[in-house]
Amino acid sequence: MISAIKDQCDHYLHAIPYGEFAGADSRYVFARSPPRSFTPRLTAFYFVNSGTEAIEASSKLAKRATGRTQWSAARRSHHGRHTRPALPSDSIEPS
Repeated sequence: MISAIKDQCDHYLHAIPYGEFAGADSRYVFARSPPRSFTPRLTAFYFVNSGTEAIEASSKLAKRATGRTQWSAARRSHHGRHTRPALPSDSIEPS
């Protein structure tokens, strides 16, 4: 295990998704050869650090693609820490 940790530290400790280590990790490999199941209209990738960022980006993309502004949420679920001012789950009262 010590050897694996040292090997990882020699490679990099933390990589943010904006290209600092392009060619050195799986994001680069994925972007160069996306799964065949993806739609041909998908021409770009945007890698983020967290699931929260992914949900926020996908909600912005959905709004832009559909023009819809209303959202749904599961009761008593966690939707991450967003920059959006209020999510539907913020106003749910305990039963």
